[in-house]
Amino acid sequence: MEEREYENEDLMPDEIVYALSSGGATWSTTEKKGSRYKKATSVEGKTNSYLLAERWFILSTKDEKSEGFFDKNEYLKSLKEKGIDGKMYNSDSLLSQFQETGVLEYFPDSIKAKLRP
Repeated sequence: MEEREYENEDLMPDEIVYALSSGGATWSTTEKKGSRYKKATSVEGKTNSYLLAERWFILSTKDEKSEGFFDKNEYLKSLKEKGIDGKMYNSDSLLSQFQETGVLEYFPDSIKAKLRP
């Protein structure tokens, strides 16, 4: 599982950081349990730095609901059960592409036509 380093200057020494399956992170002085939390790893030698677990998301355009997964195989299984193409996109690359072009490759042609000048 890949992890990404983050920093939070507001953390207190006794607080534990958790990645949320729905996205983002939370921190607490008490232990959190359940499948929606994954404990972050402190970065040795760096105060207030931690590694958050990689996550995968399914975003529904029909009902605007989202599902988050810590396990890639569970994510892929859910895609298959829903009959969704499993092509993955890097969110940083998508943001850059959208900022440069105003559209994304998977937009329908009718939407691309409206968004392009």
